[in-house]
Amino acid sequence: MNRRTYIELVLELFAFIALCLAMMASGKAVVIFSLITIALVIWIPFQANAGNRLTRALSFALPIAAIARTVVHFLPNPSL
Repeated sequence: MNRRTYIELVLELFAFIALCLAMMASGKAVVIFSLITIALVIWIPFQANAGNRLTRALSFALPIAAIARTVVHFLPNPSL
């Protein structure tokens, strides 16, 4: 593993922490933490000579999960 791979893995870790915070938050914080998650990792798969398979998989999965969390946040919550 080279230096760039370590940096990408650290960014993935911070993005995962931001996603966890988005899962636990409510209100505007959901959107903020989701945007932080997306901003940290969205650029990784689009660069030349992208990192290893784990990094690419995480950089696709984390933004998808963040978008899904934001969508679920804005869905109406019907009471029974």
